[in-house]
Amino acid sequence: MTTLIKIIRKSIKRNPHAFSTTSYIPLRPETTFKYEGFGKPEWLDNKGVYIGEIKAERIIPAKGKCSKKGYFIIEGHIIDEGLSEKLYRECTEKKHPGLNINVEIKTQEVHHISEPEYFYKHKNSLVECSECYAKVRANDIRKDENMVDICPKCGGYDTFDYKYEKLDDILKTEILI
Repeated sequence: MTTLIKIIRKSIKRNPHAFSTTSYIPLRPETTFKYEGFGKPEWLDNKGVYIGEIKAERIIPAKGKCSKKGYFIIEGHIIDEGLSEKLYRECTEKKHPGLNINVEIKTQEVHHISEPEYFYKHKNSLVECSECYAKVRANDIRKDENMVDICPKCGGYDTFDYKYEKLDDILKTEILI
């Protein structure tokens, strides 16, 4: 006798991206910075900072005196995500005057088969093995490389008689809320 593995009615949800064939996957955040100020900040010596260009390193007068530290204009990338987050947070708190941080998250366009109209799950029903008569949960049935069912108790091949309830049958006969 064929066991029908039913769909959990409360699991049926309409897919907001139904029939879409394109998805956008966020990539790793890219953090760039520009620093303008006197003295070279300590965080620039971090291994997670790549200095692309030092545009200016010159001594200019500060309030009538000559600064020994020099004035820097430095641009580059921060590749250490922890440092990037820390500096971004501190920059918004105005702890690093002269530092501007830009975080950009690019996306990768991926094309795929059409997404389904609904999401749903089946019950994890008990199914009986015709060889050892053990009752096994449907989710515990293993499959080989040819997608043939294997009994987890006795190792028998193709010894289960079951089928999954079809969503179309439910949609034709039941009103879902």
